Amino acid sequence: MYNGDVTDMIQPVTKIEQTYQTGAAAEMVGVHQQTIIKWANSGVLHPSKKRRTKDSPRKYTVQDLVALMVAKAAYDFRFPRKALKEMAQMAQRADKSELKRAAVIAYRSETPGMIRMAWYPNVNNPAHKKEIAELRRMGRLVDEASMEKLTEEMYRQIDKKLTERALAGTDQKTN
Repeated sequence: MYNGDVTDMIQPVTKIEQTYQTGAAAEMVGVHQQTIIKWANSGVLHPSKKRRTKDSPRKYTVQDLVALMVAKAAYDFRFPRKALKEMAQMAQRADKSELKRAAVIAYRSETPGMIRMAWYPNVNNPAHKKEIAELRRMGRLVDEASMEKLTEEMYRQIDKKLTERALAGTDQKTN
């Protein structure tokens, strides 16, 4: 008989080792599956699970789904392709120290009413520190979010979607 808290027995869906084929991954991330295939073929992001043959389906882990969500967000905010690729690959590696050093900055442009976004892969870089400090000094810095916080939020979103899929019985996992 278990006398502990029931929540001790519940494991978040994202902690379970699962893989998802391209169509299911695309649905969860909110992009067309051709977008994911294009990103894989162009080197933006490769599935962590290697294909057995060229014709085998691509299989994406939960970590890959998080990285795909980061790539989608970077695409939606019109980041350059190089930044999109760096952000997605960093999210996929999930190196905590690397994620803590990287940040996305929102700042007021010199054009009235315009907000711009900037990607800083290493906010400890002296040039990046200087740029951010200058934006802050001029009162133009709107928001600063570490990649660590952004990927944590993406994990929460993926966990929620996977839980909803599991409860609805529409899980298309492919272990």
